[in-house]
Amino acid sequence: MNHAQWPGLNRFLKLERITTVDGTVTRTVTYAVTSLSAEQANVDHLLAMLRGRWAIESLFWVKDVVMREDHSRIRSG
Repeated sequence: MNHAQWPGLNRFLKLERITTVDGTVTRTVTYAVTSLSAEQANVDHLLAMLRGRWAIESLFWVKDVVMREDHSRIRSG
């Protein structure tokens, strides 16, 4: 990899999740890059940041899927 194409790149990570719902096993893989050093963010801190991001994403899922916000044709302006 040419690091010049990624200014500030310090670390990358791969997070694998295995979940079981109603007997069905699902495996997902998430990748992320960061400019944080090992001193700035250890593994536990990086995991907490990823979980925090998905906590926010789950709120959008509720709005999009449960409340069908994406299906709304109401427009302003």
